[in-house]
Amino acid sequence: VAARAALAVKIDNVEPASRPQIGINQADVVYEERVEGAVTRFLAVFHSNDAMPVGPVRSARTSDIGLFKPLGTPLFAWSGANGFFAARIRDAGIVDVGYDAASGFYHRAGGRRAPHNLMLNSTIDVFNAGYGGTIPPQLFTYRAPGEPASGGTPTSGVNIVFAIGAGSAPVDYLWNASGWGRSQSGTPHVDADGVQIAPENLIVSFTPYADSD
Repeated sequence: VAARAALAVKIDNVEPASRPQIGINQADVVYEERVEGAVTRFLAVFHSNDAMPVGPVRSARTSDIGLFKPLGTPLFAWSGANGFFAARIRDAGIVDVGYDAASGFYHRAGGRRAPHNLMLNSTIDVFNAGYGGTIPPQLFTYRAPGEPASGGTPTSGVNIVFAIGAGSAPVDYLWNASGWGRSQSGTPHVDADGVQIAPENLIVSFTPYADSD
């Protein structure tokens, strides 16, 4: 699998209609980005692992471009966007495996209301379809095993408020001896299998937002 492209999937995070998400714990890297007000969405990157299904899949924003460009030429699974955003996304150097371009990869899940019910059937199906793309470069540099940390202040957790108002925030991460256990809006954030989201590595990036163009 090291020789395949990365598959980036845009995942819904509207509170509470999108929860629990499916397949998010199988992703190698998950970005959380603010899309409007206090509402966030995820960009889940699959490369070494697979999931079946993944979702709910939602629409793209121009802020996604800055997240998937470091992946080289990735496969991008998304549910579409308005005409302005969609044109910008398709021109940004992706392989489009979104719903509009490859609807056969998707289904609507029962028991969830639209638009929070669109699922990618399987990452394996997308990878095996031969769409191409490029092998992603290494995204981060890590300490070597046993190498001591330098600088910084020890902490057991972090509270993140993306914006004031109702939405996906506030978000809390608390170290649980093996990962950073995530809570959202005051409840543990678990996937469809009941497993709490708890990444081993957590990066909080302070990023300016601006109007497109």
